[in-house]
Amino acid sequence: LEEFSSFGDLAELPRYLKKAKGISDKVEQAAEKIEQINAEEDAFEWDRTQYPLRNKARNTVEPYLKLYETIMEFQSKHKEWLDGPFEKIDPDVVDSDVGNTWRTLYKL
Repeated sequence: LEEFSSFGDLAELPRYLKKAKGISDKVEQAAEKIEQINAEEDAFEWDRTQYPLRNKARNTVEPYLKLYETIMEFQSKHKEWLDGPFEKIDPDVVDSDVGNTWRTLYKL
């Protein structure tokens, strides 16, 4: 997870996104397994086991995943705006898309 902070090459963005999605999927699978374990503990009336690293892993990977998804989406729209037919560009949609991208990145 720490290696995400050193990623910075836009040409490698698809690889970064794939890696972040893979880690996010594994964290979600672990969370499901933890819920199953906790349900079994509840059934036996045992104390629930705490897993503090679950939230830490999720909170660490989530901003990177959101960043990579947002940038990939913006890059595809940007290419469409620059290389697509000029008459199909709706300035209000472009303005909205750029504003939404900015707000998403600002929140990160």
